[in-house]
Amino acid sequence: MRYTPRVRRWTLLAPLSLLLTSCASLRPFEEVRRQVPAEEFVEVDGGLVHVEQAGSGDAADAVVLLHGFGASSYGWRKVMPGLAESYRVVAPDFYGF
Repeated sequence: MRYTPRVRRWTLLAPLSLLLTSCASLRPFEEVRRQVPAEEFVEVDGGLVHVEQAGSGDAADAVVLLHGFGASSYGWRKVMPGLAESYRVVAPDFYGF
């Protein structure tokens, strides 16, 4: 089936607009930084990275949860408590999320 340019343009713009709107921060980082406890941030290469942690155990046996593009550690909020019953769980945010 051959698509017209109008259809092709829509199929490209819809996912792009979804990505751009879901990646935009609703609050400035400095505002978030003031509200989140300092122990939830780790310095990496001169920048601050937010890290959610739960559970206990050896760091070598930790479960690390990584989010995808356009997401954050918030996406793991319902998964972490169950895993934390048996493991140390770490969910870092990538730069910009």
